[in-house]
Amino acid sequence: MAYELVLCKYCKSSEVVRYGTQSGRSRFRCKTCRRIFKTDYVYRAYETGVQEQIVDMALNGSGLRDTSRVLGVGKNTVISTLKDQATEVVHVNPHVGSRELAVEIRHLMDPTIHVQADELWSYVGSKAHQRWLWYAIDAATGVVLSFVFGPRQDTVFKKL
Repeated sequence: MAYELVLCKYCKSSEVVRYGTQSGRSRFRCKTCRRIFKTDYVYRAYETGVQEQIVDMALNGSGLRDTSRVLGVGKNTVISTLKDQATEVVHVNPHVGSRELAVEIRHLMDPTIHVQADELWSYVGSKAHQRWLWYAIDAATGVVLSFVFGPRQDTVFKKL
């Protein structure tokens, strides 16, 4: 018969006794801290270190679905873990993602603006009542510079 030394996952004590089974997996109870734990789980999210991996992947730019697929946990588990750990996550640079700051930096470094124009249409009620939207954006920052609604005519486009 093989003997396996089981350490408490909370206090690392070796004074651990078997405490029954749950879902076909052995449960253990620590005599020192009196907590109950398992060495292996049916659902991967309960394993040690998975929550830290979720936070690390979020900080490295992985999306919710990507994180859930890689770690083998549900996307709702990823969301709840990130909500619970939100107070521990510190913003290194609060200006990251700030569109206003990006525009200011862009104009300081390169005063020339590369503008892209595009159009799209939709209808109101029926396709006979088409409405067109023309818009111009700064290619580097994605900021909308101007837009105009109206029928598809040169006079409306020239207002842009």
